[in-house]
Amino acid sequence: MKPLVLTMCAFGPYAGEERVDFTAFGGRGLFLISGPTGAGKTTVFDGISYALFGTASGSARGDDCLRSDFAPPDTETRVSLEFEHRGKRYTITRKPAQKRPKKRGGGETEETASVEFDLGSRVITRRGEADAAIEALLGINGDQFRQIVMIAQGEFLRLLLAKSDERMAILGRIFDTRRFADLQQRLKRAYAAKAADADEDRKMALAALDRVKVPDELADEWEELKGNVYFAESTDEFVSSLIARFGAEKNEIARLLEDADKEDKALAVRLDRLNGYNKCVREHEIAVKASESALGALGDAETRRRNIEARAGERDVAAAEAAAIRDALPAYDEYETARAAAVEAEKAAAEADKSAKEALVRLEIAEKKKREADERISSLGNADAEYAECAAAERAAGDKLAALTELNTRLSEVRAAERDAAAAAERADAAIELMRRAAEEHARAYGLFLASQAGILAAKLRDGERCPVCGSFDHPSPAAIAEGAPSEERVNELRAAEERAREEADKAAKISSEAINGRDRKVAVFLSELTKLSGREIVREDADRVLTESLAAQRAEHEDLVRALSVKADAVRSRKEAVKASEEAAQEVEKLRAAESGIKTRASELKENALRIRGVADGSAKTLKYPGKRDAEKRLAELTATVNGIDRERKAADEAYGNAQKAKAAADEAEKGARRRMDELAGELGAESGRLADGSAENDRKTELDGMRKSLKERSEKLAAELDGAERALDDYRARRAALAEKEKLVSALKELSDVANGEMKGQRKVSFEVYAQQVYFDMILAEANKRLRVMTDGRYVLVRQERAADNRFKSGLELDVYDAWTGRTRTVRSLSGGESFKASLALALGLSDVVQNYSGGVQLDTMFIDEGFGTLDPESLDKAMDIISELACGNRLVGVISHVEGLKDRIDRRITVEKGSRGSSVRVEA
Repeated sequence: MKPLVLTMCAFGPYAGEERVDFTAFGGRGLFLISGPTGAGKTTVFDGISYALFGTASGSARGDDCLRSDFAPPDTETRVSLEFEHRGKRYTITRKPAQKRPKKRGGGETEETASVEFDLGSRVITRRGEADAAIEALLGINGDQFRQIVMIAQGEFLRLLLAKSDERMAILGRIFDTRRFADLQQRLKRAYAAKAADADEDRKMALAALDRVKVPDELADEWEELKGNVYFAESTDEFVSSLIARFGAEKNEIARLLEDADKEDKALAVRLDRLNGYNKCVREHEIAVKASESALGALGDAETRRRNIEARAGERDVAAAEAAAIRDALPAYDEYETARAAAVEAEKAAAEADKSAKEALVRLEIAEKKKREADERISSLGNADAEYAECAAAERAAGDKLAALTELNTRLSEVRAAERDAAAAAERADAAIELMRRAAEEHARAYGLFLASQAGILAAKLRDGERCPVCGSFDHPSPAAIAEGAPSEERVNELRAAEERAREEADKAAKISSEAINGRDRKVAVFLSELTKLSGREIVREDADRVLTESLAAQRAEHEDLVRALSVKADAVRSRKEAVKASEEAAQEVEKLRAAESGIKTRASELKENALRIRGVADGSAKTLKYPGKRDAEKRLAELTATVNGIDRERKAADEAYGNAQKAKAAADEAEKGARRRMDELAGELGAESGRLADGSAENDRKTELDGMRKSLKERSEKLAAELDGAERALDDYRARRAALAEKEKLVSALKELSDVANGEMKGQRKVSFEVYAQQVYFDMILAEANKRLRVMTDGRYVLVRQERAADNRFKSGLELDVYDAWTGRTRTVRSLSGGESFKASLALALGLSDVVQNYSGGVQLDTMFIDEGFGTLDPESLDKAMDIISELACGNRLVGVISHVEGLKDRIDRRITVEKGSRGSSVRVEA
């Protein structure tokens, strides 16, 4: 990578746009960047680093330090670099996150960082994609670039004086040895996973043993055995003997249960026979009682038959009357039909008469509505014209009110402009006063300084030395320095203060002038519009009062017109409603007049028909016994119920008597059978027939057997569970134990491999696989560095890596010493002097650059920058260091050196000069 043109704007100490043209150096050789301290020499390197990688060159300079304090607020910060790589040209431009004034209104807006990378064939604008493209193109990242291409101020000693762990981090970042660290971590994780797996098997094996239920008398022995998972044979023997013991006890319980079952069956047969006999005794007692009850029921049935026979005459009378009513029912139907027809005819006649009256009333109402609507139309004849006139007046008043309201809103802007102008004028007056005081103080001091020049010269005179004014070697009466006379430095400080005050005064006066002009423009526009609205010429002193009064009067006028317009609108709506009502009423009057005549004629006809039907109905009613068919049917139902009830009672009494006779015979037969069965069972059991037998002894023994059998079954089930659990636990334990043995072999091997890779072997040096790889790179760096260090130190010093650690308890491997050929001793690099440290650091940095380029086959570095450090060298050492750097610039490589050492200006005639000023720095290229 070779820079061609660097453009920086509002960046670091550069207020405006500065362009650094590296092509002036012909793309090769050595050049110097010089300038006073703080001028911005290193910022040139910062610009290249920021353009390429988005970060400054030094570790102490963050993104928040990039924006120039000298730049105007509206100047954007950006850096653009045009560079060449492998014969092709590229351009990349970056802008950091920054604040800028809003385009509309006051305040600031935040702009995000952006990038634009022009590859010729395409342009990349996404930051992540641009960063990746730069790294892919150059073959190095930002950290590697700053270590091997741009050795920034303060970075020289980092690699030389770093502790072992810090050096590990530096080399790990440059040579990307994270893959070795990843391998270390994978080995450690693999060991941890397999160890955890083995621990899980060990826990599961012990958990299997915990499932074995052991009798209390064997508990202590069992706890001792299962406490160590490796007592395999003893554990097998113990659990196997326990399983055998559980099996023997389970068999004995089975034999006892079999004997108890046999006795229980015999007792069940005896109790069953006793219960059968007692059941027969109870059944005989029930049968005797049933026979006695059947005899009483038979007497009751006989009495019931005699009672129902006595009601035969009552039944015959009711049946004859019911037949007569049934024959007369058709006559009642005819009467009901005639009476209903009469009622309907009378109802229709009444409805027709009512309709005729209602039609007349509706006609009168419709005629009244028509008259009222016509009267309203007449009274509202001019409503439409009055509404249109009022609406026009309301719109005009509303427009003027809106204009006054908007002008009132803008009054606050006028007042704000007046306040801003007044404040700016005060600040300008204050700045001018400060400038005047600074000028007076500088003039006074400068006068005293001039007056004291003779005394200052006299203070430097020495007897025997020539006076620079008169040339005399004698100084009989030297002038004295006036009391209170300032030094030249103080005079310069006061002159600089006067210049700053003058700049501030000019700036404040400009701001004040702009504020006053802005105020005057706003006031003029405001007064012009107020004059137009009020109809008279208005001055600024009266503007606030006139606007307030006009706004209040116009608001009142507009509100009055709005209310009047509402009233006019109501009148327009009322007239439209009245016209519509008149038209609807006229149509209704015409329709009702036509209907009213027909309704009267129909009502008269219906009245005559109703009188005729009523006469027919009244004639039919005189021939019937009951008032209506319902009354006749009600009486018929009563008579029929009486006849049917007597007939049902007679039938039920006959059936009850027959059933009582059958029940008495059945009860007698049941009593005889129960006695016969009872006598037979009493003889078999040897009991007295007719008395209940006692089976309490048999029941007590059966209860005792049930309890014993239950207890034996529970114990048998418990033994079965314990036996099954012990057998399963033993099988599980044996399987876990076999798997654990294999896994522990693998865990042991993985632990040893992980400890070696991670540098955690006990009693060994703490060197991890990653550090071992870094040692290889570090040795290569030292070999290249010592080639130059021997030259710069006349063969005295050689950098060496410590082969043995001072303490094996801590990780090490990259400690650095220096071998002194003059003393034949090896000592720490921290013992080197400032100049010696610079030489060693420079050699180490150049060695690192060589190794990285050789290691990274795709990296082509045509440019190198070295920032400061030469001030610690004596002239001879400076010559040797410059010889080394000049060698770097041979061929097609471009090497830049930044320094304020005056001796370098004589050695390097091509330079970039940075000049510092009160309004920012500037850059000049001298080829």
